[in-house]
Amino acid sequence: MADIAYQMGEGNVFRPLLMMPPSLIPQWFDEIHSFSASKFNAMVITTETVGKWGEEEITKMIKASPKNTIFLSTY
Repeated sequence: MADIAYQMGEGNVFRPLLMMPPSLIPQWFDEIHSFSASKFNAMVITTETVGKWGEEEITKMIKASPKNTIFLSTY
């Protein structure tokens, strides 16, 4: 998380996507907010969210998200 925060702060990375096992999503979501003191947004993208919102709407949300958004997804 520290490297991601550094790279985002330097302007080298915008809206990174972190891939992880489903069991780690809640932990990373909480860590992003506690580590960054809410300076970063976290958005979870799973098959469930795509199924609920649709691929087109998810794509719009990603494109419209602030540059300080970190996306979490599963593999």
